[in-house]
Amino acid sequence: MAVIIRETRILGGKSVAGTKVYKSDRFVTKEMAHEADRLDIFLKDKMNEIRKKLHDMGLLDQNKKKREYILKLRYELGKRLSFVDDPKVLHPDDKKYIWRALFDHAQDLAPGTPDERANNRPKTSFFAYCYKLAKVPWDIVESGGDWSSWQRFFDLAIKRDERIFVWLGKQSDKLRSSFKKNWLKETTKSLTDQFHNRDTTVLSEAELEQELTNILEKINA
Repeated sequence: MAVIIRETRILGGKSVAGTKVYKSDRFVTKEMAHEADRLDIFLKDKMNEIRKKLHDMGLLDQNKKKREYILKLRYELGKRLSFVDDPKVLHPDDKKYIWRALFDHAQDLAPGTPDERANNRPKTSFFAYCYKLAKVPWDIVESGGDWSSWQRFFDLAIKRDERIFVWLGKQSDKLRSSFKKNWLKETTKSLTDQFHNRDTTVLSEAELEQELTNILEKINA
């Protein structure tokens, strides 16, 4: 399978917006292109379905202040992006391209046009972070702060060592027992200080989790 994204390309000496480009790490065969066309139709229908659901939930009401709905909106959006985990829908090797492809069908679900992250660092882009956010229980998400707080945490965790995000998912009970104000902001700062200029990927699972646990215990002390 491949994934279709739409880019501005120079064709016949002219700049043409919305040109379909088939993305894959493999050579795109005719069969793969047909599968990508079907996926593209699926994405269009799916994003329309998601948009309707979120509208019915009142989360696309632009009269609300952003701080009142933006985190919940993106959390509920992320929950409905779980279809990307289905190998019948998307080949796992092509998952990195889906985050950019979603922009082509998102309309008002996206914060704007595809940015540098979406085009060049898809694992750190908007839809990827919404998807990640929804992997965390809502009460933990809500207690952690606003979207910006979670984005900063993801920037650190996903770029440095994705095991940090996995570890956080295991801390729900500990976090619920304290729910200190700005715990996520403090955690992100402590993680940054702790791992500054260090390659955490050389640490074993047990070594990394011990350091992370120590950080959380200090914050909750």
